[in-house]
Amino acid sequence: MVLFQPGNIPNKIVIELLAELATVYSEKAALHYNDVVSRSLPVLAGIQDENTRVCFSKFFAQVCEAVVIAIESTSDEKNKIKQNVDSMSHLFATAFDLIYAQWLNSKSFTNKIYVVSSLIMMGTLLPENSIRNNLENITNIFVNNLKKDNIKEMILICKSFRIFFENVVEKYKERIETNVGSLLIALFPIFSNVNISPNVKDFDQNFMQLKSELLKIALLLFNNYLEKTFSYLVSRFEVISIVERLSNVYLIKILLVRSEKINDGYRDMLLSAISKATHESDYEFRFALCELINILFEKGNIVIYNFRYVNPRKYY
Repeated sequence: MVLFQPGNIPNKIVIELLAELATVYSEKAALHYNDVVSRSLPVLAGIQDENTRVCFSKFFAQVCEAVVIAIESTSDEKNKIKQNVDSMSHLFATAFDLIYAQWLNSKSFTNKIYVVSSLIMMGTLLPENSIRNNLENITNIFVNNLKKDNIKEMILICKSFRIFFENVVEKYKERIETNVGSLLIALFPIFSNVNISPNVKDFDQNFMQLKSELLKIALLLFNNYLEKTFSYLVSRFEVISIVERLSNVYLIKILLVRSEKINDGYRDMLLSAISKATHESDYEFRFALCELINILFEKGNIVIYNFRYVNPRKYY
């Protein structure tokens, strides 16, 4: 810590080294980084250079991710880690407020994404009163910066938001519900990007990682806000674009396979939408609809009987 004196902005190499050490030694970071985070707070307001802001943003994001990993570990020092994180959370709250107020006006979109990612990751560790006040802010900066053509940047903020969402959705489920609609509207266009399929020419492998993060977020929405998510997805059967409709069916298939059996009301809603779409001439879309019906059958939602669906309970 000799190279990080209180009140002085350290060389970027020092911050980058501290961030990498936190990534490698997550438990030690969770136990001993209070002083590091504390020393960074007085200098944040004086940082005007965008590259230095990016450096500190990466630092906070990596430290927060390391702390989350440490909390979830089965270490013998797990209780000590949680106690230390409670005191560290107030430091993150101070950093969050300052960075949110001053650093989001970046001229470079790429630089801004690193700032957004750090804010989302810090949101995971904020004290309760602070996170309650910032749930909507965190959701909005995620939604407002999703751009389906910037793959690497999307991977960064989608991973950060997925970690954040996993850690807060259960506790703050009711407060988050008001933002579910905006999340769905922001996420869906990325699934409809034709390049997300590995069958296209010149496929970018980064899309696989992006798709993985997006599906995890979508599954969290599906499992925690089933009515809103299901209603939105079913409504997408009526969009004009065949690419969007295929993407929609693809997403529903994945969510159905990875989730519990849906109730009869949602089954009927889905089958009604499928029956209205059977006039579609596109072979791939019709095949996708058949796959949806097959998944419902395998899940026990329907029994194929004389080419109509019936309640399985009548036959058991």
